[in-house]
Amino acid sequence: MRLIPRVERRSGRQLALPTGVSAAHRRAFTLVELLVVIAIIGVLIALLLPAVQAAREAANRAACQNNLKQIGLAALNYESSRTRLPPGYLGPDDEATVSSSANQQWAGVFTHLLPFFESGNTHDRLTEDWNIGVRENDLYYAFPTNVQVFNTAQIQLGMLLCPSMPSERPVGYMSRTYSGIENGFFSIFRFAFTQPTTLAPSHYQGCSGVVGDHGNGSNSAISFTSEITGLPLYDVTPISQLRGAFGIRSRTTIAQISDGTSKTIMFGEAPGIVGRNGDTGINAQPQDSGFTLGHPWVSPCIVPALFGLDSTQFNDGTTQLQIDWGQFGSTHSGGVIQFVFADGSVTSFTNELRDEILWSLSSIQGEEIVPGDEL
Repeated sequence: MRLIPRVERRSGRQLALPTGVSAAHRRAFTLVELLVVIAIIGVLIALLLPAVQAAREAANRAACQNNLKQIGLAALNYESSRTRLPPGYLGPDDEATVSSSANQQWAGVFTHLLPFFESGNTHDRLTEDWNIGVRENDLYYAFPTNVQVFNTAQIQLGMLLCPSMPSERPVGYMSRTYSGIENGFFSIFRFAFTQPTTLAPSHYQGCSGVVGDHGNGSNSAISFTSEITGLPLYDVTPISQLRGAFGIRSRTTIAQISDGTSKTIMFGEAPGIVGRNGDTGINAQPQDSGFTLGHPWVSPCIVPALFGLDSTQFNDGTTQLQIDWGQFGSTHSGGVIQFVFADGSVTSFTNELRDEILWSLSSIQGEEIVPGDEL
């Protein structure tokens, strides 16, 4: 019997199907072809993932830069209205009693900047039962004695969070840090606690200078050695020349920043301890890695520049730090750490920055000369 081709009419054209071929016939992928397609997709994802991560990190760095810009502007607006920068923290003026909490507010610099963060309501709530006047004394925000202060200290301020930081809360917090001379050596001290862990952290801190402020009457000589030449950088230098913009009940004016506002650090990234088996001063178990020790924004945790930006210098067989608590640092890729200067500009450095450059930029009256290509 002879087969006659079937003809279909579509849009005015004729489509003839070959003899004996069904219109429902389809050709499927073979297993080899499917595996090749999967492999190609995997290669494309592998190629695109670094670009996506780089774009995400660039966005995080830009957001972090904007945070620092806003913090710097808030401090400068405070200075415009009060003719001075806010105090670094409200602790004892006498170095001999620096570790005492009696009759000290221990309020950090950000408590004074709240109205300039558009957080005036938080400031009003915080200070309703807590006097944080620079020349006043009030009880330290001991927990849980002052419930109002404690509850307010749990309010998270988005401006004080770097988006590159881990999202989890730290295991513990530093209630306060301070500088001092112990057995002839400069040291920084801290009080850390695990409870309550609901305090809101800050990933940024004020700069206290090279060695920080030790209280009235502490003007002894100190010297540092260049890591490059091995020669003294500061030979018999009074500590007063190594102080930063923020200190104990400080009242720094722009006129006092004789090194120049564009070459003096105000704030930088300093979230606390990020890494494994860092010296938290607390029992960090069962979580001993990641973000283990943080700075509450309400607390006095300004940071000195003496120890540089490289936290890996403290690493050994068990300790692997990305950031240490007594240093500026960040979790940005490439070891990038960002700072806002006293003129409101934001600058990025890496953790390979020479220590003496950081020291020069941290003091307000050190009279150092910073090479232009270092900025």
